[in-house]
Amino acid sequence: MAEEESKEDFEKIEFTPEGESLGYISLEQARLLAMQTARDDPGNYGRRFSGSRMVFDVAEQEDGEDYYIVTLSFRPEGDFAGTTGQEQFFIEKEGAVAHRQVLSLPSAAGGKRLPIVPIGIGLVVVIIIAVVGVAFAVLSSSSEEPSAEVAAPTNTLLPPQAATQGPTATAVRFAPTPTRALAVIVQPTPTSAPTPTSVIVRRVQAPTPTSTSIPLVRLRITPVPTAVPRILVPLVRTPTPTPTPARLQIVPNVGPRPVQFTTQDGITLSGQLFNGGGELAVILSHAFPTDQRSWTAFARRLAEDHDYVVLTFDFRGYGESGGDTIIPDIDRDVRAALRFARERGAERVVLIGASMGGTASLRVAATETVEGVVAISALEGFRGLTMGERTIRWPVLLLAEAGDLSAARSFKEMLDSGLLGGSRSLTTILYPQGDSHGTDIFLGPNGPDARRKILELLAVDAGG
Repeated sequence: MAEEESKEDFEKIEFTPEGESLGYISLEQARLLAMQTARDDPGNYGRRFSGSRMVFDVAEQEDGEDYYIVTLSFRPEGDFAGTTGQEQFFIEKEGAVAHRQVLSLPSAAGGKRLPIVPIGIGLVVVIIIAVVGVAFAVLSSSSEEPSAEVAAPTNTLLPPQAATQGPTATAVRFAPTPTRALAVIVQPTPTSAPTPTSVIVRRVQAPTPTSTSIPLVRLRITPVPTAVPRILVPLVRTPTPTPTPARLQIVPNVGPRPVQFTTQDGITLSGQLFNGGGELAVILSHAFPTDQRSWTAFARRLAEDHDYVVLTFDFRGYGESGGDTIIPDIDRDVRAALRFARERGAERVVLIGASMGGTASLRVAATETVEGVVAISALEGFRGLTMGERTIRWPVLLLAEAGDLSAARSFKEMLDSGLLGGSRSLTTILYPQGDSHGTDIFLGPNGPDARRKILELLAVDAGG
């Protein structure tokens, strides 16, 4: 129903023959445009959902300075129990979709179900053991009840002496009879009698009796006070440990944990730290016009599966970072992120960036000491941001898809510039198929190979 209404409202937007809207569109119209685009041209939702029809709904919408940002939630049609996926659209005020990115894919519930059958079997076993234990206790207690053939109390009864302390020693006196045995029977006194519990000592007939006259023997229990030993424990004073500065690699705690750091020109940037506990740190810089959330899935994978310390952050004017959106200055933000990692103990750092984040990473790598740099769909120049004029000495990995025309064109320009000629190891991969830009490359058919190439570079750097 919601999709039918949005389709009707979308048809009210007037467009030119070239596909542009007439004048500026409203945020509501941008929302409808995102819904219609998602239905007519589904995004790259991976092999699992390839060919599946999706149901879309608006999760978030924002009126930015240059773009409307609309985030849609989506799930497969029909019965679906689980977490919906999210796709983000950046729509120009004139009505054109500038960029779209898949933030997450739907996740069906029950991916990690509890082992109900083993748990049920375990509970049954525990109950059976408990029942057997109770039955055994009842049978044991019944076997200890006094015999019905116990003689009535006579003058041979010996009531226990009152004592404030428990007995610790027992004295038994009787005439030795080698062929006789002793039996001690404890008989509870009837409730009507005022006397306490009596103890009767009787001789039991042995297999080969030698006498018919058997005297009774008295059993006397004498309480003996026990001295309580005194134990002296020496007091040991432990010196208070001196706190050490927190380092990124000390305690693995993937997180992410929100962090903030400041650029040299005073802009406060917002980031997320994924602490895998390893010695190598990786800084991920986002593309235009997205934010650091486009790196979240990849960052978590690097930290959890490969123990890297990973930092994502928003460029100035993006996400939760302060300042204005000034693209020619974003290399200062990468330098601030690098300084933040160094101050917290990271001695070896690799820079990875997508689109303008890749360009900024290449520019910083030309003047800073890093272990390597990876640029995905990077542009040689973008809105005043350039690679600079310094030669990069560190290992470089360039990735792009041929269908991403601007990135493919910049591929050749960067190689022709000679700025990468001084690299210790230069790897360039232009996939002949696909047109994904930035981190969207991970969602397409080239995603597994792209991730593998990045991990190979990181493994070499992590190994020294």
